[in-house]
Amino acid sequence: MPASAIPFVGAIITFFAFFIVTVGGAAAWTALPRGRHPNAGLRSDHIL
Repeated sequence: MPASAIPFVGAIITFFAFFIVTVGGAAAWTALPRGRHPNAGLRSDHIL
């Protein structure tokens, strides 16, 4: 690999790492509250 390609490869790795963290964080942020609310709803339905 030529030395001139190292910054380009580093930029690609950084972009993909940022993309994975952003998408994964957004998915976890939306999945956790949605996972809790249906559970709370089911529990309240069982209590009723």
